[in-house]
Amino acid sequence: MSTTIYSHVPLSEDEIQQRIKESAQNELRWLIQENVIPQLPAIQESLQSCFDKLAENNQDEYRLPLSTHNSEFLKGIITRQHFNITGLQFSIKTKSLNSGKHLVYKLNEGEKLVIRQLLDCHDAIHNAIKLIDRILKSPHVDTSILLSCIEQMYNQISFAKNSLTTPKPEYMFPRLRIASKSFTPELPEFLALDFLVTNSDLSIDMKVLKKVTAKPWDTVLEPGTRLTWVDQVRSRISRDRTKSINKILMEEYDKLQEWKKREHEQRALQNKETGENDAAGGTFGSALKSMFGAGSSDPSLSTLIKTASKFLEEAVTYMDNEGNANVVTILESCDVMTSDPVLLSMTIKLESLEKSVSKTLDNLKNCL
Repeated sequence: MSTTIYSHVPLSEDEIQQRIKESAQNELRWLIQENVIPQLPAIQESLQSCFDKLAENNQDEYRLPLSTHNSEFLKGIITRQHFNITGLQFSIKTKSLNSGKHLVYKLNEGEKLVIRQLLDCHDAIHNAIKLIDRILKSPHVDTSILLSCIEQMYNQISFAKNSLTTPKPEYMFPRLRIASKSFTPELPEFLALDFLVTNSDLSIDMKVLKKVTAKPWDTVLEPGTRLTWVDQVRSRISRDRTKSINKILMEEYDKLQEWKKREHEQRALQNKETGENDAAGGTFGSALKSMFGAGSSDPSLSTLIKTASKFLEEAVTYMDNEGNANVVTILESCDVMTSDPVLLSMTIKLESLEKSVSKTLDNLKNCL
């Protein structure tokens, strides 16, 4: 922003700069009191109308159809109430489950599944409304504090809008698992089900999985942190660009053999100290078989390298019904979307508010 100072008497450079500063401050005060503050009640009202649609005391239910149009892979009805799924019944027909016969699942009576993106949206809108309350209660607050509040408000509105358009990775396969016992019958162990919001549409993302049994790709190194060997190799490849994949595989395979040897020796020592043996308790023997497989099951290095591409590209770590880490691949997947007019109207309104607040924020910054 440029300011021209006119004076009937000569001014020094310091006086000119002081006049410019005073003019900018006056313009900023005018902008805040005559433009910014008067806009806030209307913005708050629009935010409140969006918030009411996701408020927990909103008892409106929306029954939405689910269908894969050209197949019977997945069909059903989903019922949404604010940010929860309160009803769901669907059928699956796929060659990978139940010999290709229909399977019907129903959400248990009284169960609710949280759509985490909608909960995020609910919370962000609530935060934006509270920020406006804070500004309106102290309209003559210091400019820097006001600017900070409006920046935070913009960020919350933007976050709320994005929650209705783009799912977070942590809300999706393989990081999140829906409780299988919430359904009747209980969901199969290797059926992944995600409830997402994408571009204002509510969707079910379903994946039929197959457990990896090939050695050493099925190895879980740290059950507590759910670290698998395939994850470790992928991480090493992404970090170390100076070595070939085959070289990294060789090094990580050697480390794996050393790790297995240490685990074997440690368990043998523990077994000796406790006086347990395979015949008496079976714990030690079964643990070793689980970890290392029966007999010499590890492949040769050449075989490992031949199969590496498939497992590095396709294998992922996923939790079973008991929360244990498993290495799996995806056999089949299906993403079914259903139009939700309420979410669409909210997205449009939030996008408009985001643009309006962004423009206000830019105007304020230009006056500083």
